[in-house]
Amino acid sequence: MNDFNLTFPCEASQLVRLRRGLAAWLDANRVDEDSRDILVLAAHEAAADAIEHALPCEHVDVQASLEGARVSIEVTDTGRGYFEELVAVDETHERRGGLILIRQLIDRVEIRSGTGGTTVQMSQPIPT
Repeated sequence: MNDFNLTFPCEASQLVRLRRGLAAWLDANRVDEDSRDILVLAAHEAAADAIEHALPCEHVDVQASLEGARVSIEVTDTGRGYFEELVAVDETHERRGGLILIRQLIDRVEIRSGTGGTTVQMSQPIPT
């Protein structure tokens, strides 16, 4: 099945579009319910963090793909790269908020941050 792609303005009201759209795509790809719920929650948290912290943020782009028994999701914002400092200097931030939850839920998480925005790349195995 085709990849999932959704771009939306940096507004919290848009997160419902992300959750519904990603859940429907995962269902169409026959991803089990538990994995679907985990992946939707992790994508929601990454997008919510972007909306809250990546200022100024014009839009959030979410892409997901299924490769064999693994789902990959990228959440990219257009705001100033705020994770750069947090990841390098202050791991205590992760004790409160979406990033620590994402790291607890998802097998592989990578964050790339810079002046052009931040990308949270997640990859999770799913039962076949």
